[in-house]
Amino acid sequence: MGGSASAEPVAGAGTGRSDSLAGVSASENSQTFAPLAERIIDELLATDPGLASSAGDHRFDGRLPDLSTDGVASRVAMLRDASCALSGVDTDDLDEAERVDHEQLLSLVERTLFTLTEVRDHEWNPLAHNPGALLHALVARPFAPAAERLESVAARLAAIPDALATARATLRDCPRIHLDTAAGQFRGTASFVRNELPELLAEAPGMASTVEPEAAAAVSALEAFSDWLGTGPALEEGRDARLGRRLWEAKLWHTLDTELTAAEVLRLARENLDRVGEEIRAASVSLIGGRGDDDTVRGRH
Repeated sequence: MGGSASAEPVAGAGTGRSDSLAGVSASENSQTFAPLAERIIDELLATDPGLASSAGDHRFDGRLPDLSTDGVASRVAMLRDASCALSGVDTDDLDEAERVDHEQLLSLVERTLFTLTEVRDHEWNPLAHNPGALLHALVARPFAPAAERLESVAARLAAIPDALATARATLRDCPRIHLDTAAGQFRGTASFVRNELPELLAEAPGMASTVEPEAAAAVSALEAFSDWLGTGPALEEGRDARLGRRLWEAKLWHTLDTELTAAEVLRLARENLDRVGEEIRAASVSLIGGRGDDDTVRGRH
């Protein structure tokens, strides 16, 4: 976006709601949109450490997302405040770049709000609670000195037992396919901590006394959670893994940010598949001869 997030967290950042979004009215214009956008971006990043890291903001590298009932409710309240504030902006007063920023930011807010309030996959998909990607981002990407990254790794590792306790209290009616997949992936995260973290520690051995106890506790919690997925929720009937047509089409709309219907997307995809297939068959004929069919593409001619 055109404006960057402010260097300091807003009041209440990380709690899911801030007074910084209160009192915004339809009088917001091009003079106030930029600071409004920055406040909203700060709130979004504070409650989504993965998003913050991918945006290059490492203030929240020591956190895991709060997927507890209270944490999600607080985040939803913040997002509704943000949506209301952005909807009150008169975009006619914005320049072209600001209008693009406004549309992108409102789309992100609405998509996140939809995910938390409609899809609610943190309640039935254990994969939503896997900290593996957040740990990998700190260990594998050399964006800062090893010792600095290890401080954040230690903080995230320390948060894992409580985060998985929250997952046990939150998850219900999980589809069998998600349970089976998650059980393997949580063990994969435990293996990552056990096998990959020592390489980073070798670059900053002075951090070992801080990191290793947290790593051991995290590995134990991850493996215990993997076992629980196969003995607790697995005994329940479990919901259908499919979202259903209404939610699926709504998710597609939010993901693609387009007015195309699911049927139109499918039609365009098939047309593109047919076009690319014809191009591949034509290229195969020009390269090796033969008929312009699939056998020629596969080398059977």
